[in-house]
Amino acid sequence: MTTDFDYWNIDSVLAEDERVKTMFTQGALNLGWLDQSTGSPNLEVGCKVELPLWLAVRLKQSQAVNVALPRYLALPIRTAVMSDPCQFDLRNLCPYFYEVAAHMLVLLPRLTMPAATDLYPATVYIFIKRAADIMDRAAASRDEGERLIPAENSARN
Repeated sequence: MTTDFDYWNIDSVLAEDERVKTMFTQGALNLGWLDQSTGSPNLEVGCKVELPLWLAVRLKQSQAVNVALPRYLALPIRTAVMSDPCQFDLRNLCPYFYEVAAHMLVLLPRLTMPAATDLYPATVYIFIKRAADIMDRAAASRDEGERLIPAENSARN
């Protein structure tokens, strides 16, 4: 499965620690400590809790929870980012934006989550636009550097 993380990659480990909203579809015995507001030792069906992504993935695989898209992957934020991907600081939204998006793509079936239907094309679009901007800036800075070197040499002569 593509949601398996790379054991030796610290970014993968940290991405899986991102919190996502879940709703329990089954009761969970002795997990009441996850939701301090219940006051019960157990979690009831329908209880909403934020869990780390790694735990949400495992519970979703066992069909114990439904997972919601994080706020920074929700449609309004995605639409805003897609309007000009190069102007948004994705690190402020989530330091592991692409990794979490990849996990959510595997985790959320498109038929049951209408908000996730365009998550894949949106993520790819954002990545391509940002990569192109980085390449343009790198090429421009390289060109400026090449122009500066001959000017400095001619000034010394």
